[in-house]
Amino acid sequence: NHMSSSSNNKYLVPRGSDKYHGAIPSPITSPLSKLTDEQQKSLNQLRDLANTWDLTEADRAFMDDMCLFRYLSGLKWDLKIASEQLKETLKWRNEYKPWTVRLKDLEPIAKQGFLYQFGYDKQHRPIIYVLLGKDTSENTEENKLLKFKFFVYIMEKCIARMPEGVHNILWIVDMKNSSLSLGLIKDMKDMFVKLGDYYTERLARCMVLNAGWTLNMIWSFVKPFLAQETIDKYVMVKGSLKDTIEKYVDSNQLVEEFDGKAKFTYDIKALIADEEEEDKQRAE
Repeated sequence: NHMSSSSNNKYLVPRGSDKYHGAIPSPITSPLSKLTDEQQKSLNQLRDLANTWDLTEADRAFMDDMCLFRYLSGLKWDLKIASEQLKETLKWRNEYKPWTVRLKDLEPIAKQGFLYQFGYDKQHRPIIYVLLGKDTSENTEENKLLKFKFFVYIMEKCIARMPEGVHNILWIVDMKNSSLSLGLIKDMKDMFVKLGDYYTERLARCMVLNAGWTLNMIWSFVKPFLAQETIDKYVMVKGSLKDTIEKYVDSNQLVEEFDGKAKFTYDIKALIADEEEEDKQRAE
């Protein structure tokens, strides 16, 4: 069993069965094994600094070396900025308690099947699918909060299902049939910025399909202001998805809806039951 120690970590959401999420691949070489002396020193400094804070048990569980590495590498190894961002995240996690969110709390939004985790890319990173056209919920304040909670839940699910050595995620976002107003794009952007703050350096790559002219136009405006490494994380897929995506994902890991060979049906009742079963076993 090559799982990381996450299975008994009470500060993670239930991992869920492979049947519904795809088999967890083998561990990979951790980026921690490739740190320079300088980087290792920064990591130790961040650890020493964080140890002076008033840490909860949840904070300590969250703050493993890979976590500190994410904050430092994602923020250009700037100790001051990384520590501020980490502190901000810990504060948010203690208030929001993302590990307590369950799919049944999200059912009104989640039953649409527009957001799910299934399969892994060639570098053993979990894949999140976002099918924006399937999200037809009204854009009320309540739904916005629930949607943010759903994205938090999916992030936590991916983290619980990461093989050792993996720390980030591949996103496949399909804009097909989505009615994108500028207001909605702004809401989505705000939500992703917030997620990016609390899940620093969790995004490996985001493949956007059927972007349409609105988004392509916005992208061309925004691009000049972004760092190259941020731009590289977004792939606007033109033409055949298959050709683009085969670089990153084996077809047996890609769901059939996107021309892959992985059989996947989104069944909310089964997912909720699976989660409740796992919670029951944990409690024993």
